[in-house]
Formats: sequence, structure tokens, C-alpha cells
Amino acid sequence: MHSTIEHATKHLRIYTTRDWEVAIGCARKQKPPFIVRRIQHSDISDLKQLAASFVTNRNRNTVGEAVNWLRIKWLRFCKNKPYIIQYKYQISDEEFLELNVSSRRGRPSVMLSNVVPAYTQRLPISALKKADLLALLKSKIIPAEHASFYTKLPSSAKARDFLPEPHRDEDVPDE
Repeated sequence: MHSTIEHATKHLRIYTTRDWEVAIGCARKQKPPFIVRRIQHSDISDLKQLAASFVTNRNRNTVGEAVNWLRIKWLRFCKNKPYIIQYKYQISDEEFLELNVSSRRGRPSVMLSNVVPAYTQRLPISALKKADLLALLKSKIIPAEHASFYTKLPSSAKARDFLPEPHRDEDVPDE
């Protein structure tokens, strides 16, 4: 999928998230095409509270043996056993071992309707990043037709930029 998208967008000029949406939707030449769903900040849920209420980290399986997480080669999750993680240390093992991650016996009391949105508003980008984007817009590197997208981006002086670690072959400027 990623390779197909990369190949299809190699020579495209993409300036907005909408451009990416269209490009990804058209990237696959065979049927069926990729389905792209546009989401908003309010569509992202905070699952920490939900997970804490009925999933517990375990270090012993259902027969009391210690679980060596680093040796696990195969995890299996079954719809009919929602709180059981089945695992194997070797692919060739005959049977799966089971780990019960429910915090209580019986059904959990928390309902999915208790899930709260993770964000109440759009996450801002840093003020410096927005200034750089607006400078690209002003210098006409980004076409003027995209001005409303960039001017409406929320920004904050407190927002931090999260840059990826430089590749080992890249030159890192001295600070």
C-alpha cells in the first residue's frame, strides 16, 4: 500500500491534506481503490481510561507460568475471547498459551459509550512552523489558491516541533 502511494505521488505537487486525500484515493489502479476516510480531531478517542478500567498488564498466563514477552513469536486475538491473548514462543508449537488481561472476573462494567474524545480542539503547530509556511505562501512557492488552508492552521508559541531523528548518513548541523 505504502509503495503504491509513494509511486503514484512521486511527481505530484501536494500542498494540503485534501491533496493527499485525493492522491491516495486515486493511487491504486486495480479495483477496489483505496478508501480514504477524512477524520476530525473530535473523532480521535482517549482510550487510556477505558483500557485502565478493564485491561490489566499480566506477567503470568492462565496456567500460572511466567510470560516472557521478548520470546513471543505469534499473538492471536479471537473475537469470541475478547480478554484473552493467545501466544506462541515458536511458530511450530502445537498449541497456543493463553493470557487473561481482564481486570475482574465477569464482564467489565465500563461501556464503550464512556469513551471521551482525546482532543477538544485542533492541535496547533508551532508559531515558527506556521511563519515558515506563510513565508512559502508569500514567496509563491505554495500557490495562492491554498492560502486559506495555511492561514487557518492553529498555531501556538508553546507547541513543539517533533522532528524525526536524522538518518545516520545525513549531516547534522552543529548547534
